Amino acid sequence: MSDPSQAKTPFAGLGIGRVVHFVIADGPGRGEHRPAFVTRIVDPTKGVVNLNIFRDAVDGAVTMTTPSFVLPKVLYSEDAKEATWHWPERVE
Repeated sequence: MSDPSQAKTPFAGLGIGRVVHFVIADGPGRGEHRPAFVTRIVDPTKGVVNLNIFRDAVDGAVTMTTPSFVLPKVLYSEDAKEATWHWPERVE
């Protein structure tokens, strides 16, 4: 019988500096996924993190001074809901 405390969670491997995907919630890139670095783990049991999210030209108003933005207390969503993070999709 396995020990429940050793069960793998969706947050196994989560750490500062890991790359995850953030789902854009508004603007021209709404619903699209952007790469983001985890900058702080706020709640490791719920997967709440602070992110540095990288923009793309379609997100609008990107200049050399704003290639990314920081967002605190971002929630995890296995279903990739808007304004949440999830692990990058596997590419075969």
